[in-house]
Amino acid sequence: VIGRYVFSIVVGTFVTLGLLFVMHLLIEYGEGALTEPRARHLLEFVRVRRNENINTEDIIPDKPQ
Repeated sequence: VIGRYVFSIVVGTFVTLGLLFVMHLLIEYGEGALTEPRARHLLEFVRVRRNENINTEDIIPDKPQ
């Protein structure tokens, strides 16, 4: 039972250190920060008016027999 905990701690430590190392490499050898702002895309929203005339004749079901 204790061996399983020790194994979990060792594996967790290696994974954590590996991730820290990879992040360090990405920061060290990555390109610099963006100096120019990105082009922004503008969206236009158009509200479509609903048809408020509801035909109730189609909604009424037929009488059961």
